[in-house]
Amino acid sequence: TPLYSSAASDVYKRQVWHDEFDGTAIDADNWTYDLGAGGWGNGEAQYYTSRPENARVEDGMLVIEARQEKYEDSYYTSARLKTQGLQSFQYGRIEARLKVPVGDGLWPAFWMLGDDFDGTNWPDCGEVDIMEYIGREPDLIMGTLHGPGYSGALGVSQWNRQEYAIADDYHTYAIEWKPDQIDWYYDGEKYH
Repeated sequence: TPLYSSAASDVYKRQVWHDEFDGTAIDADNWTYDLGAGGWGNGEAQYYTSRPENARVEDGMLVIEARQEKYEDSYYTSARLKTQGLQSFQYGRIEARLKVPVGDGLWPAFWMLGDDFDGTNWPDCGEVDIMEYIGREPDLIMGTLHGPGYSGALGVSQWNRQEYAIADDYHTYAIEWKPDQIDWYYDGEKYH
């Protein structure tokens, strides 16, 4: 998951942070967890945990596993990892190589919130969805911006359809964030 510098002369050329998940555990210096149920206003069915059943490093990859199981008052579990309070960046290239699951009800995403997010100030803090994948739409990914006046279903989105099932393989999702523009990329090709 490389992130490149934001210095004006070498923007996108110097890596300033990454995690290759090459250890035996999730690096607590890079990642923490959202814990709980309800999806913070999204009405999500799962309970987010920090258990290895839901998030772990396995064979050089981060595995986030949704499970159908009774846990607390929920009937599903999953994990949501975040860098909040650990890593913060403005501008540059942010990318990850991911393999998404397929299936109705699944909605994996790779996204960012503003550094001033305090749990109550969304959408004022801003949100950049680098990739959202809706499991019932096997050929579609989306990139979306959310902010004051353009949040939730009114977010500024761009759809990117393929001629194949995206979940069949790994793909690289990225943005290049500049002071006046954000470009979205899928497998190295700019689509918005």
